Amino acid sequence: MYIENVSASLIAGATLDFLEDVRDTRVLQEGLLSRAIFIFADEPRDRIFTPKPLSAEQLQYKLDIAEHIKKLKMLYGPIEFSNEAEEYLSEFWKDRDKVETNKNSKLNHYYARKNLHIKRLAIAVHFAESSTRDEVTLAECLIAKELLEAAEVDMHKALGFT
Repeated sequence: MYIENVSASLIAGATLDFLEDVRDTRVLQEGLLSRAIFIFADEPRDRIFTPKPLSAEQLQYKLDIAEHIKKLKMLYGPIEFSNEAEEYLSEFWKDRDKVETNKNSKLNHYYARKNLHIKRLAIAVHFAESSTRDEVTLAECLIAKELLEAAEVDMHKALGFT
């Protein structure tokens, strides 16, 4: 199964040492830092030598997700936001103190595009549950905003090399 025309990139498991090493190679230049959401953890997750086999319930979830992705592959066209969502996001964007929850200057470029981050994450939230092109709702935008704000608490730590 293939997902075509993806508009997201993922650098997973990157360490601060790696980010420092690639800083001078321009991999992270050209605006990537402002277009990225960095999830930082002080402690590594538990290390598991061999994952447990999936339960019957987990196997069914895996099949359900594969079926959902097949439906998503068939979608085409613009994604609309409800009027309520657009109005809320427009008002939210006007209040810099509400937008910039972490005042660390390393996040200035990120916050310059937070309006786009919220919309893109709201779209992901929408399509995680729905395989239709219905409008993205205010509730989905609020979930996206909450997810971003949780990540922003420690996001500057991932940018310690700058």
